[in-house]
Amino acid sequence: MDADVLPEYRLKHGAPHSNAARIKRGICELCGQQVTDIRMHHVRSLKDLHGENVWEQLMKQKRRKSLAVCKECHELIHS
Repeated sequence: MDADVLPEYRLKHGAPHSNAARIKRGICELCGQQVTDIRMHHVRSLKDLHGENVWEQLMKQKRRKSLAVCKECHELIHS
């Protein structure tokens, strides 16, 4: 448990889709590989995504502005 979160603000069963939970899970959301070094890729707005790449399509499909990815996929996104 996080010591700095007041009990009345904790969710009853945790938040499985929170960024913290996605990082702790250690699974790249792009390639599915189990890794210890998860990085978060962020975009400013979903409307900026055109769906030209696999990662853009995945972000649009999940309606998220962030992806938890491994180092290799993160480098691939930025290349």
